[in-house]
Formats: sequence, structure tokens, C-alpha cells
Amino acid sequence: GYNTVDTASSFIIPAASVPELSSSSNINVTACWSFHVDGSPKLPANVLPFGNGERVTPRLDNGSSEAITLQQPFKFFGRTHNHTFVNNNGHLTFTEPLSDYIPLLNSEIDIVAPLWTHLDNRRGGTISYREDTSTAVLELVTAAIDQYFPKITFAATSAFVATWDSVPYQSGGGVRSNCCLSMN
Repeated sequence: GYNTVDTASSFIIPAASVPELSSSSNINVTACWSFHVDGSPKLPANVLPFGNGERVTPRLDNGSSEAITLQQPFKFFGRTHNHTFVNNNGHLTFTEPLSDYIPLLNSEIDIVAPLWTHLDNRRGGTISYREDTSTAVLELVTAAIDQYFPKITFAATSAFVATWDSVPYQSGGGVRSNCCLSMN
């Protein structure tokens, strides 16, 4: 795996279609991808808005939200999930919370991991989440997918937005991490 503890790295997905995503990788682990999330000016202008009416995870080292029932099921590599957990160490899971901050390869846990590093929201920052069906957010999500995957017909009908805003690393040093993640 790729160790992201106290680092800020970015990768680009060189795939033109959904089948390519499940049979390739940018971190040498089939069907696993890492995204640019270090808050640098390279972040796209269409990052989803956050901070208004969202729920917040508890201030706990290696903590997580309670199970969140999704308004719309999330399909992930052939499995359908009706719940998610926002984990404080920068990832979403679907069947149980996950406190790990070092990637577990070949586990049976479905995970979306935009950060997956050792963060500590007791030291500052906020980890928040919401499911959004507003026209403005759905248009942003649809435009982002269209931009990066122009050969896929896609129209967002729901977006789950999780944000790790200015949450420092466990060590207290390093770059503070920001990320907005949307799912349909």
C-alpha cells in the first residue's frame, strides 16, 4: 500500500471508462485509487460547499460517526450499501466503522479513502457530513464527473459530502487536510 501518514501527494486517474477503473490502479493495487486532497491551489474550482447544517463526527482519536442511513443506496463494485460511516482518519466505510490509519490491503471491507492518514480532530478542525440533493450540488457533481469521464453518461441524483476541514495530523505537524467527497 501507499503510506499517507503526514504526507501530501496527488495522483491522476488515467482511465476513460468505468470498467477501466475496476481493472487498473494508480497505486499498484487493482481497483484502488488515490486522489489529490492536500488543499493546494491545484484543487478544482468545483469542490463542494460545506459547513452549513452538516452533522459532525465526535472529537475522538481514531473515532467515527454512527451508522448513517443513506437516502439513496450507494453501488460500489457490484455491492449495494444503504449505510455509511465517516471515519476520522479520512475514509468512509459501509458495514462498520474503521479506526485504522494504515491501509489494509485485501481486506473484505469496502472503503472509499480520500485521505486515509492519522488525523486527530481533538487538536482542531472539523469532520462533517451530509447527504445533499440540492440542484446546485447535483449540478457540480455531474459537471465534475463529466469533466473527468466524458465518455460516461452520468447525472447525479444524490451526493454524500464528507469534509475533513483543517484537521491536523496526529503528530500535530504536517499539512492540514481538506477534502470534499461526493458519491452518487
